[in-house]
Amino acid sequence: MNYGVGREKSQYEVSVSWEFPPEGWIALNIIGASWGNPGPTGGDGVLRGSRGEWLTGFAQGLRHCTSMKAEIKAVPEGLQLAKDIHVVGPTRLPNGCGHAQR
Repeated sequence: MNYGVGREKSQYEVSVSWEFPPEGWIALNIIGASWGNPGPTGGDGVLRGSRGEWLTGFAQGLRHCTSMKAEIKAVPEGLQLAKDIHVVGPTRLPNGCGHAQR
């Protein structure tokens, strides 16, 4: 919803979906969130197999930063987790990771 000054309330629908990774692949899905943006943050992640099964996951509390930084900081944690459970094949990163900049 958009509550702009002097504007009428508008609603729109956004379709959100998750796709299974290809056979033999592992998907690393991460999210970062903050309270205040910037503010106290956290980064979470889950590794899923090619049938969508949950393999393992993590949650980490972070210090004061933006939700985008929290999400970027969650990527190495997720990759380390994949290494810890001996993932030997390719790992598909979330779509937004290619857009991260320093």
